[in-house]
Amino acid sequence: MTTSTQPLDAVSPAGEVTFPRPSYGVGHRLIPGGGLARRRRPRPLDLGHILQDAGQGHRRPHGDDACDHYRRYRDDVALMKSLNLQVYRFSVSWSRVMPDGRTVNPEGLKFYSDLVDELLAAGIMPWLTQFHWDLPQALEDEGGWTNRQTAYAFEEYARVLHGALGTGCGIGRR
Repeated sequence: MTTSTQPLDAVSPAGEVTFPRPSYGVGHRLIPGGGLARRRRPRPLDLGHILQDAGQGHRRPHGDDACDHYRRYRDDVALMKSLNLQVYRFSVSWSRVMPDGRTVNPEGLKFYSDLVDELLAAGIMPWLTQFHWDLPQALEDEGGWTNRQTAYAFEEYARVLHGALGTGCGIGRR
């Protein structure tokens, strides 16, 4: 933290303290597989089964329904808009978009495209994280990040996301 003895720019001539209008945003991270256990085929790196099988912790939690953002994203975006949020940070699941790390799953990619469209229509900046520790299991089995081919697969994944989501996300849009 930096302190200063200089007058604040936010102090008006009348001595009132004013601040620029704040910008608020939210973010979240889905449990891989959360909300989808009964609605689609299993995908690599689906951690929902680990939580369910473990049955540990308070009230034996699992990720079967979680926040169900996959099905309720429109309601979630409407709630964000009602709160006057300007930014929504979310993580894209590489395992959902490209289950084997190389082949596009159109249904998985469509979810993120629809989410971005809904956010933009609501005037909310989509701010995505491309990789949030969910390397597709097939790539992990081939050595993960220690295998140079994973970097090339990630490059392709980035190209797929850019092609589908383009400049609708992050800094480049507003």
